[in-house]
Parts: sequence; structure tokens; C-alpha cells
Amino acid sequence: MAKLDKNSYKDDKRFLLLDRDGVINEERENYVLDQSEFVFKDDFVANARLIGQYFDTVIVVTNQSCVGRGLISKEKLNAIHNEMIISAWTFGLIIEELYFATGFTSMDPRRKPNSGMLYDIMKDFPCFRNNLAFMVGNRTSDMQFAKTAGITSIHYTNRGFEKSICPALVDVVMNDWYDFDN
Repeated sequence: MAKLDKNSYKDDKRFLLLDRDGVINEERENYVLDQSEFVFKDDFVANARLIGQYFDTVIVVTNQSCVGRGLISKEKLNAIHNEMIISAWTFGLIIEELYFATGFTSMDPRRKPNSGMLYDIMKDFPCFRNNLAFMVGNRTSDMQFAKTAGITSIHYTNRGFEKSICPALVDVVMNDWYDFDN
């Protein structure tokens, strides 16, 4: 696998798209339904400032079927996300925008790996260029989303989570956020 060359694309806007669960916060067996259940990953917190220095725009793209399943309201999910964004800012990372899909079937055009959230990004950020964008995720749907969009896919393995991802979907392997600066 290739390594991420942080010296490339210096004069263009670089976008980082981040999955949420298992990449920013600790993976849970169940959904995050309350702010108290949202626990940042230590390696994310430790490297947030560096991430923010390298990328011009950081965006979270996340499937949150817990809303579509009626387990949490959009308002409560937005409150959890607002706290996450504020906390990330205190760690030195500005999250410009957050997009979430609430459906729980593959028929939802916004749910990853489908491209609905990508279309929202392209509409909201006219300077977005897929060849200058990177997607960090820990699931097959994240890697499929990146490949479909022509975005560099970075598989965050969390030292072994979901090893069954097809290697053809992965451009870069990152074991944890400490790998980001290597």
C-alpha cells in the first residue's frame, strides 16, 4: 500500500472526509444515543492539531441509522455532533461540516456507500475536487464510498478491526492516528 504524501497538493484545497464511529470516537456494539456514550479515540485527540494543519477542510460523513430506526431524534443527534465539533476545535481541529444519513437500507441514496452525501459536499463546497480529497474510514462502506467518488481511500484499521475489506478498495492503510505523521 502507498503512504500518504503530505507534501503533495500544497497549492490546492485538500479535503479530508472522516467517518465518525470507530475513527473519531470509540466503536461501540450499540449506537451512540447520548453524549455520555460518545468517547473520543485517544489517538484522534492526540493528532487532531496535526490533521488540521495538513488539510484545508475537514468534513465528517457518517451513517446514523439510529435516527431512521427511531432510537434517537435528529435534534439529539445534532446535539451530540455539536459537542463533538466543539471538542474537536479545542483539540486543534476545525470540522467545517458534518453530513449524516439516517436511512438503514441500501436504498437510501445518502447512506454510504451511496453517493448522496458526496453530492451534498460538492454542492456546498464548489472548490471540492475528488483528486484532492481523502476518505478515512474503518468499514467496507467507507472504502466503497471513496472508490465510487474517485477519492483516495484510507483504511483506518484500528490495529485490526474489520480485516475483511477487499484490498482493491484501499489506497492507504493507517493502523491508527499515530500513523498519520509517519
